[in-house]
Amino acid sequence: RILEKYIQRVGDSDPRALYYYGGELAKHGEHGAAVRAFKRHIELDKWPDQRCRAMVEIGNIYARLGFHDDAIRWFTDAMFTRNWPEPMLAIARSFFALARTGEAQEKRQLDKEQVFNLKRAAQWFFRGLEVEPLRDALLFTDPMERGRSYELLAASLAALGDVEKTGAVCEKGL
Repeated sequence: RILEKYIQRVGDSDPRALYYYGGELAKHGEHGAAVRAFKRHIELDKWPDQRCRAMVEIGNIYARLGFHDDAIRWFTDAMFTRNWPEPMLAIARSFFALARTGEAQEKRQLDKEQVFNLKRAAQWFFRGLEVEPLRDALLFTDPMERGRSYELLAASLAALGDVEKTGAVCEKGL
């Protein structure tokens, strides 16, 4: 709670501290307070890299809570702030989650909405994987994200019945 006391003392004068405070709140399950801290950070900080990160964090909170439409909006804002792969891959993960592929396995058939969301997921996975990964931001980049993205892209394509592309994606992801 050192960071919390620091924020109470300096208020909005340190936007970067608000970003880290939002991250700590999110880790402790205080989602509403975390979103408020990230939003305030976005309002105050002019550095696009950090603003993009805050937008992705807000999107991740909404995605974890199952509010994928809200998450996609934040990921899209982040994508337009910085042309990084992370927001695009996050958009893809939300569309994949919206496809509810587990339900399709039970009934052995995809409905139109599931197909639509799987196609959107695949499109965003392809787009995000085309963008060169960040090399200079090791502290902010999940080294497993690209591998998981290839896995979900392959799962999307397999669910859509595209065996040829599924195999190619699996090979490329190795």
